[in-house]
Amino acid sequence: MIHQASSSLKEQGFTLLELMVTIAIIAIVAAIAIPSYIDYTKRSHYSELISATAPYKLGVVHCYNINGSFNNCSSGDMPNNGIPAAINTPPNKASAIKKIYVSKGVVVAEPNAVNGLTADQKYILTPTASNGVISWTASGKGVDDGMAK
Repeated sequence: MIHQASSSLKEQGFTLLELMVTIAIIAIVAAIAIPSYIDYTKRSHYSELISATAPYKLGVVHCYNINGSFNNCSSGDMPNNGIPAAINTPPNKASAIKKIYVSKGVVVAEPNAVNGLTADQKYILTPTASNGVISWTASGKGVDDGMAK
């Protein structure tokens, strides 16, 4: 009689092995996804810094077209050289931008040390003029670290 009662019970739920396999799969996926997500968020904050250099690049091009060289193309050199005033903000947790300035045509952008960025990950744009065409070369630790893709 006892044998019949136990055989009529139905199994319900998951076995311990099934639960352990599921947890292992979730852990593997998380181990792959979390570093990728952190890298993605750093690059997205760094892109704010890159985008902010656009008016300065345009100003340098304008200044070069007026002067024929990059020597007088710095932030604050002349009020009508076309280059915006330098940005120098106190550290701000909401913004990736700490400082942007131009020195003889070279645009330098420095990030705030927030959201995974470090203060030394500068973004430097160096202009080169050839046959009336200005091309830009990006450099700096931020570029070396793969932030400017």
